[in-house]
This record gives sequence, C-alpha cells and structure tokens, in this order.
Amino acid sequence: MDQLKNCFIVLLSAGSGSRMGNLSKNIPKSLLKVGSTTPLDSLVKKLRFRGVKEINMILGFKYKKILSHLKKYKDIKFNYVVIKDFNKNGSVWSLYKSYNLWKIKKSKIILMFHTDLIFSNRFLDNIIKSKRNNIIGVKQVKKYKLKNKSFVAEVNKSMQVKKIGKLKEIKKPYGEIICINKFSKKTFQKLFLFLKDYFKNNSKNITWEYPVSHFAQFSKLYVLKKQNFNWININTRKDLIQARKNAA
Repeated sequence: MDQLKNCFIVLLSAGSGSRMGNLSKNIPKSLLKVGSTTPLDSLVKKLRFRGVKEINMILGFKYKKILSHLKKYKDIKFNYVVIKDFNKNGSVWSLYKSYNLWKIKKSKIILMFHTDLIFSNRFLDNIIKSKRNNIIGVKQVKKYKLKNKSFVAEVNKSMQVKKIGKLKEIKKPYGEIICINKFSKKTFQKLFLFLKDYFKNNSKNITWEYPVSHFAQFSKLYVLKKQNFNWININTRKDLIQARKNAA
C-alpha cells in the first residue's frame, strides 16, 4: 500500500507523561508495553504499511530511548528535533519551535499524530481517504459517555469545527478529540503564522486543543461523521490498564 507515500508525517513525542506517575519515570509513555506492542510501534507500523518511508519527530523526554528503539525500522528514515524546554511548555509550543527546522517539499498533505495512542485503522484510513484536506480527528461519543476532562469538539451542520475545549466548556459536543490531524500544506503554514501571534499573548505551557480552537475561527477545519471506533489516549495509569485489557 502507498496511501501515504507523499505525505509529510509529524509525530509529537516530547512530553514526559507526568500523569503516569512512576510508570513513565524512566521511559517515554509511547514505549510502554500494551500487549505485544507499544503505542509508538503500533503507529509506526500503521504508517509503514501505508507506504510511509520518512517520519519527522518532535522529541524531548528520554529522547535517546526513543531513537534507540526506532533503530529496528531499517526501511524508514526518522528525522527529529529535540526540544530542551519540553517540561516547561506544551506540545503545541514544541511543534511551533520545530517548524522552521522541517523541509516540507512537495508534500501536499501533512498528517500529525501524538504517539501515546492505540487506535483502530479505520480512523486513519477514513481521514486519508476523505476529500477534505483539513481534518481534526474526532471520535463520535454521546455527551453522557464523555469524561469531564475529555477534550471535545463542537461542529456545525457542515461538520466544520466551531469550538474545541473540555467537556464543561462546550455546549453541544459532537465527540472526543483523538490527536490525529490532517492539514493541507497551505493550512499548515497558516497555522504557524497564527501561532506566532498567539504566543505573544498566551502561555506557552498550553495544550494543543486550545490554540487549534482559536485557529478554527480563522481557517475552516472539519470533523468526519460517524467515527466511533476503538481508540484510547494513554494519559494516565488507568488508561494504560484499559489499553492492556483491550489488547488481551
């Protein structure tokens, strides 16, 4: 398969996973075992199967362990930048700082992932196949099933993003943010111009979802309908336990 042969792939993997406690004290959470694999391996293999030959990574916490782990993938080139102040700032600041270091050449589409995910192939394949170029990945979930700390999206009738925030901040949530995103090259460039101004007046230690919510007021971002497949974001010990249970 070569669905992603010409896509520019960005993996956000700089964080320390502080909510995991001692489980991630000495190892990035993307390398924690979930069944016979790890979240990072699961993602890399999905990308490789779809034709990816080059992956760009934003690293920070215990980055040498990640690089060492990835040496087994002889058929993929891993480019990376190391963010030194990752523990003081959020993932979106790390992304912003890294932008000028990438060389986005002929790629028309950018796919961006967090690396602490275990998810169904159907999420990725539907995002790839969609004619929409600017997609914020969302799992459709009924409001009463969402957790209070979940980041969710509100959309209009055209499935365009109106607002992203925590459940208590959104009146009519469509579903939960899944940290898989697709952008056109033009929109990706616009995002970084937006972030340049955003960080003049806002904290650098902020989660990804809030700046994207603001950006959606200036640039059209969309959500796909009826995406309700298996997915888990491993942020806490409880998440890891659930992921391992699902993998058993």
